[in-house]
Amino acid sequence: MSDNVTKLREGQSDSPVICPEDKFKETLASYNTMKSDMDSARGEMGSLLKNAEDQHQLHRKAFKDVQKLEKMDAAKRADYLRAFNAYLKYLGLDAQPDMFDEAAKEAEAEEPAAAEA
Repeated sequence: MSDNVTKLREGQSDSPVICPEDKFKETLASYNTMKSDMDSARGEMGSLLKNAEDQHQLHRKAFKDVQKLEKMDAAKRADYLRAFNAYLKYLGLDAQPDMFDEAAKEAEAEEPAAAEA
């Protein structure tokens, strides 16, 4: 709650105090500069991830999920992962084979049979 509202409620002032024009404009200019910097950084981060996707097969969603986990407190992360793994198990999602690993194994199994023929 702003000091102005508090002062009004406590009867300390009969009219609200307004931010001085120079401080308002200074704050607005700083805010706009920071916002512009953030927008630029977002663009650079997006390009970084896009390049990693295209050149190194980065999985963007998995990357962002792991990045969030890395920032978590260790105890919160452990609690989250414990629950997440349990939920995967509940839905039968915990033991799904990687379809690319399966395709590679099938291709390897076919190679010796083709060589013998």
